[in-house]
Amino acid sequence: MKTVNQSVLSDLGLNTRPMQGQTIPVRNCYHGYSDGSRTEVLFSSNSAFAQALNKLAILVCEWDVILLAYCLMDNHFHLILYGEEYVCERFVKEYARRLGIALSSSRQEIRASLKPLTDDVYLKTAICYVLRNPVIARLPYQPTSYPYSSGFLLFAGTADANPWASPAWKRLLSTCHYQPVADVAAVSRDADGVLGKVCPYATLSYRDKRSLTGSQKTIPGEWLVAGGFVFPGHYVNYDLCERLFGTIRGFQYYMSSCREADFEQSQGFLERLSIPDQEMRAHRDELAHAMFGKFGVRSLTAQERGLLAKKIRREYGCSAKQIARLVHLDVGQVMALMP
Repeated sequence: MKTVNQSVLSDLGLNTRPMQGQTIPVRNCYHGYSDGSRTEVLFSSNSAFAQALNKLAILVCEWDVILLAYCLMDNHFHLILYGEEYVCERFVKEYARRLGIALSSSRQEIRASLKPLTDDVYLKTAICYVLRNPVIARLPYQPTSYPYSSGFLLFAGTADANPWASPAWKRLLSTCHYQPVADVAAVSRDADGVLGKVCPYATLSYRDKRSLTGSQKTIPGEWLVAGGFVFPGHYVNYDLCERLFGTIRGFQYYMSSCREADFEQSQGFLERLSIPDQEMRAHRDELAHAMFGKFGVRSLTAQERGLLAKKIRREYGCSAKQIARLVHLDVGQVMALMP
């Protein structure tokens, strides 16, 4: 895991005095993401999300990068990274590879990409875009309460406040089976006493450690674990992320002014969701059966997928990128089919 020093602060523009109306160049910052159009469902349950996040924790420990933000959706992921370009590129691809191994039974290929973020406005917009992904996907979560992103860590209060106390995390941790130890007992409950039990990773048995991470690789023994999750605050540098925004007012400004279409276009893809993917998959399967008498998009020919794409566009007005995810075609192929 990369440590924060003056070089890092300089690269992030934190040593430069901001001037009104001017952007500050940043270096070694990247947006890593996987192609949701190539996959169906990567994470179908809370335990699948937990294992994916725990793999991310291990990877951050192993590589010379700083993770500033992340968001895992059910069929793709987003990461905001600081580090050398070749290291960040290998990091993202290695994460996709390890997820692919864990999901080997589904035989899905996870394609990952990396895009540079070149100034402070671009970087902060990218962070907010990543955290707003659940909102874009029409999921019933605020960006700061979605349980599978780092949004709940930002501006959560004073250092002694429990950042695990967001409503979504309360529900996830309430069924935890781990027992707390004395020195972290205060962390294991909030004022209502509804949070799950918390314990350091070092206190787990070998079997529990293997179950938690899905591998023999380890994390620092003092890191806290609850509900099958390694606490994200250990491997996400949310303090540094907060410094980028300066104040909660600055954070709220970027969250409210982030224009997804502009950012997606700058990243080389365009997203416009009409109905959440989970709901659209059911509609897609119904249309495929009605049109071709087949179940599942994988059984369709390329020509049938093209016809299905046109039908989805007419019936539901979905974006080309969402349709590409649904019918497993390239975005360019889908756009060529659109009137």
